[in-house]
Amino acid sequence: MAKSKYETHVEPYLDRIKIWMAKGATQKEVAEKLMISEAALYKWKGMHAELKESLEAPQGYVDDQVEAALLKRCMGYDYEEVTRWQTIGRNGELIWLEKRSTKHLPPDPSSVQFWLRNRRPAEWNKPIATEAQDNGDTGVVMLPEVKDE
Repeated sequence: MAKSKYETHVEPYLDRIKIWMAKGATQKEVAEKLMISEAALYKWKGMHAELKESLEAPQGYVDDQVEAALLKRCMGYDYEEVTRWQTIGRNGELIWLEKRSTKHLPPDPSSVQFWLRNRRPAEWNKPIATEAQDNGDTGVVMLPEVKDE
């Protein structure tokens, strides 16, 4: 009896599917790599638990990595920078030199804002209250007058 397209185009690649998904592939891209339609992939995903696991389990892993990277950008971090270059020694031979230094990447305000607006929307998605007044349709914002005391 002839094998089904699932058995020939998908089943032998279940381990590869996990790897592709762990590297950030979309299900559409997986279908393209398997040379099947996206509709067939979704249909078989509902029929075969092993395919569903191959497609969904790695996504949690990738999401966790992205979340950790975003948190790192929110907090700032130190990293080691390595600079390498060649120079000519006294005997005319090429010598590799290396300089290592610790650098600090400060927190990224956009990452912090994104994190807080998504993780704590009740506190961080409120409109900012200001005393500025819009001056008609000119696009000019008039700020309240500041008096020197």
